[in-house]
This record gives sequence, C-alpha cells and structure tokens, in this order.
Amino acid sequence: MGTETHQDGHWHTTPDASMDWSLIVGGVGFATEGMACVSAANKMRTAHMALTRGTARVTHADSENGIIVIERHYEGPDENGTQINERMIVVVNDGDCQWDAASPYGVGVGQPWGDAPNGFVEVFNSQSTEFGGWPGSGNAERGVITQQGDQLPLAIPKLGVVVLKMTSETNKETARDANAILAELSAAALGGE
Repeated sequence: MGTETHQDGHWHTTPDASMDWSLIVGGVGFATEGMACVSAANKMRTAHMALTRGTARVTHADSENGIIVIERHYEGPDENGTQINERMIVVVNDGDCQWDAASPYGVGVGQPWGDAPNGFVEVFNSQSTEFGGWPGSGNAERGVITQQGDQLPLAIPKLGVVVLKMTSETNKETARDANAILAELSAAALGGE
C-alpha cells in the first residue's frame, strides 16, 4: 500500500513514518497518475475473466530484453451464465528497450486460432499518457493488430505492461482477402505466359 502514490521512503503506523495522505487528496500529478494506473489495472482484471480464471501459459520469453508474454484463456460461463471464450495476451517489459508502431517487436503468441488471422486490441498500457506515460507508447492508436503467423507485432513501452484481447476483427491492411490474392496470382500467371 502506498506505492501507487510514489511516497518517498517507507510508511508505517508510527507518526514519524505515517502515510502521506496529502499525496492522495489533491496530490501531485505523479501520485494521481499512479493511482489511476492501479485503478485501471484492477478494473481490467475484473472485466476480463481470462485474467482471473482459466489457463495461463508463457508464449514468449526474451531474457536479453526483459520481455515475457503470457497468454490467458478462459472458456466457460460468465457471471450471468453466458458462455464466453476469451483470449488475452499480457506483455511485460522490465527492460529499458522499447519498440514503437513504426518498428514493432514481434512477440510469439502461438499459431492463430481458427481459419482466419487473429486480431487483437489493446485494453491496457501501463505507460499510457493518462498514467504519466508518453504518446505512442502502446498500441491503442493502431486499432486492431493482426497476428502474422505465430507473431504479434507490437509497440512495447520500456518498463511497462501491455494487455491485449483477441477480437473477431482483423486489420484489413495486413489481413488480405484470399480471393483477391488468388485473382492477383492468376492475373500474374496469365500475364507471364
């Protein structure tokens, strides 16, 4: 308790080391941003059953760059009894390197589920501007990110956590229509004879 406010030093129940409540009530920006980040993380955790139930498996580990990727999956009833199938990707970067949308880092997430490429949307970025981070630190501006083979090309902020949810949508720029590809190949073959 207290770390989300970035209180200097330790706190205890003794008067000389008590919690600095002024950081919370009308506190400085970094304390407010830290509390907003913790609040958003808690809300995300309760909004997505895959983050509290189901299975977890490491799909990517890069010890040189300090990156670990965990897939969370839950298939079963939600709190209302409705069947859900939710897949989340949690990316933790405890290193100083970062990647942006112009030069993304490909995290291993396993082969796509089903016949179509899987699309993912960012649901949390600990380095978002609302938490004191910087613009472009994550993937929210990119919309749906389409899986490419067993890789998911992501913007990953340094010293941050990014969480994505699989969606039925794909990014039309990276996921091309199979019939259009066949038409292009046929046209090329006919033009080459």
